[in-house]
Amino acid sequence: MAPDRVMLLAPPFDMAQAEVVASSEDALSGHTYARDGRFLFAGRSTRGASGGPRRQDILAWSLGGAQPVLHVLAGDVDPEDPLTQPGRVMTRRTGNGVVWAIVSRDGTAAFLEGDGFKADFRPRPFIDRVTIVSAEKTRLFEGSADSYDRPLAALDDELSV
Repeated sequence: MAPDRVMLLAPPFDMAQAEVVASSEDALSGHTYARDGRFLFAGRSTRGASGGPRRQDILAWSLGGAQPVLHVLAGDVDPEDPLTQPGRVMTRRTGNGVVWAIVSRDGTAAFLEGDGFKADFRPRPFIDRVTIVSAEKTRLFEGSADSYDRPLAALDDELSV
């Protein structure tokens, strides 16, 4: 099986000039670029040894250098366990419908948002700031058991929107 690839095809859209931005021997999904094009975010699905349980990763590629650099924001996630989900990369949409990933103003972090299910299976929405290079996470917001609000206004200083 051929690797999954994300390619860049710049004008004048000559396929012979297409560049590989990212590739993986495993399935890639949910590709989203940062608004300034410096990062590509995607999910990767893998199978365990001998066809074991499926696992997922949230990946980021730094695109500023000669070669893309891969970073794992969240790795080895069991997609069947709602209590361990790291969330999904926060995105926004331009006026004409183009989706882009939110990156911190200083360009060092992305944001993951999720439902935050706990052992009682009541959602407690959350937003985490994840340093792209180190995958260090900081919880910025977690809702209470009775509230489902996502207060993005409190994150204005962090976000590059």
